Amino acid sequence: MLRTPYQANFSSIQTRGRTRSKVKIQQLSKQRPVSFLCFDLLLLNDQTLQSQTLLDRRKQLEQLFKQFTVEQRQLLLIHSFKKLNEIKEISFFHQAEGIVAKNIHSTYIEGKRTRQWIKWKNYRTVQGVISGWNLTNDYFDVKLDKNEELGKIKHGFAQEDKKTLTNFIQANGRKQGTHWYVTPSVCIDINCLDVKDGEIREPVFRSFRFDLSPTDCTEEMVRLGLAQLPKEIDLTKPNKELFPRITKLDYLVYLRNVAPFLTT
Repeated sequence: MLRTPYQANFSSIQTRGRTRSKVKIQQLSKQRPVSFLCFDLLLLNDQTLQSQTLLDRRKQLEQLFKQFTVEQRQLLLIHSFKKLNEIKEISFFHQAEGIVAKNIHSTYIEGKRTRQWIKWKNYRTVQGVISGWNLTNDYFDVKLDKNEELGKIKHGFAQEDKKTLTNFIQANGRKQGTHWYVTPSVCIDINCLDVKDGEIREPVFRSFRFDLSPTDCTEEMVRLGLAQLPKEIDLTKPNKELFPRITKLDYLVYLRNVAPFLTT
């Protein structure tokens, strides 16, 4: 489901994908119709196009879309760009999932990863505190100040960093079954796409934050990280109320969320 032309609402997509009741599906389709984004054309008039270049396939896809009526606008052609800086600015402004760069002369190779297509994820960076280590699944528990659950993380650790962290947990924590628990003290930066209800979406370890203490890793800092504010903005006194029960952080995050709609 599209929130803007460049940003999908992932949690809504998940909810719709798990819905099984036909009645509920019909209700949701009226409340918030889904959009199908087309980015490639592999079959046309029962003829395969996989051996053709992406450039040729794209031209035929664009010609196909010219035949669609206004009522078929839920079937959309994804935008393409030739300049990286242009799409990076749009991706950041709309807080898109990321970018896929493709060689226009590449053919389609089914079931195989290729360097002709490269993914770049538009990561947000949040802070959390390591509180445990699960030996079975090999993930680390991450919390915020006041013992609030942030989520779990497994990927992105260099071998040396992971060894340092596990040694620290074993030296200072306690083991219960296949799980180690440690008093939250090691702060880290995490690259991710979202944080919601105690889950970090696609978390990747970025770096240790020895300059932070556990009390610095707050829900407010997570909201700030997810907002992806421009570097020019230096937020001071985020908890200061500008309006009744509305803090400076609340107002700034709101402006960031609605910014794409204010310019269209």
